[in-house]
Amino acid sequence: MEGSWKSGEIDSSSSLFRLKNLRTLNLAYNDFNSSIISTQYTTFKELRVFNLSQSSFSGQVPTELVQLTKLVSLDLSSNTLSADKSFLNKLVRNLTNLRELNLVAIKNWKALSQNLMEATLLHICGPFSYILFGGLIPSSLGNLSRLTNIHLSGNTFGGEIPSSFGRLNQLTSLDVNSNKLSGNFPIALLNLTKLSYLSLSYNQFTGILPPNISSLSSLENSFFGTIPSTLFFTIPSLGTIDLADNQLSGALGFVNMSSPLKVFLESHFTGSLPDIFKNATNLRSLNLGHNHFVGETSKIFDKLLFSGGPNTIDSTTLSHSGCSP
Repeated sequence: MEGSWKSGEIDSSSSLFRLKNLRTLNLAYNDFNSSIISTQYTTFKELRVFNLSQSSFSGQVPTELVQLTKLVSLDLSSNTLSADKSFLNKLVRNLTNLRELNLVAIKNWKALSQNLMEATLLHICGPFSYILFGGLIPSSLGNLSRLTNIHLSGNTFGGEIPSSFGRLNQLTSLDVNSNKLSGNFPIALLNLTKLSYLSLSYNQFTGILPPNISSLSSLENSFFGTIPSTLFFTIPSLGTIDLADNQLSGALGFVNMSSPLKVFLESHFTGSLPDIFKNATNLRSLNLGHNHFVGETSKIFDKLLFSGGPNTIDSTTLSHSGCSP
């Protein structure tokens, strides 16, 4: 029903509310003419996915929604809604299966974030409204000890990543790309031993990368200096290496890595290309532009197939790399 409903409200006598066993309800991209969210939706006790995004709802989010105890995903984004301060507390206490919550355009999100203390495996997703999700990242998020995923990309958050994030011992994925964050690499993140995905790209971080980084996916900022020699020993199965758009330099090792899928090294590296590329049979994308590598690329890539077959490289960039054919 996404984008297909006529403007106006859904009458409480609508046949829609007779579908008691409904599991997915998507009313996104409709025009409900600033109507409030009806409590009739609580009749869908089997509902797993509930999406009301960008549908011109307004007013208070009904607390009765916490009766939908089987919800896995709830999206109330891009409306003009507000919620009681106790709403999220009740939400995460009753909706124990909840894994995805999108609250774009909830007017008092910062106040609500203080009531997320009982969140379990909650995925805060985006993109978020720049009006409601700017300023500093709430340090209170660091109190959510069971949080496993934080995705805050595409906002206008500024300042530094809160040091309280170092207490999120269960965190496996952190994505804060495309904000206005700044400062040095957030050392507190080095405490997160379960972190397997980290994206800091398209912010304004500066400084030298610490030698004991144990998780890395995307670090497109203004980092400079050399790559820590221990980096790729600690993450041998890394699938994507993205160090583009920094001021990193020096030689590359990659001596303890399995074959990566994507490599983006557009920076200021020097020396010869790592031997890993000789047998990188899984490689799909490669960007080595704007470096100062030396040596012949043919000796590195003679085992890679650039056309046809399962080992095809989809894209490669060697411009301004200094390598000879």
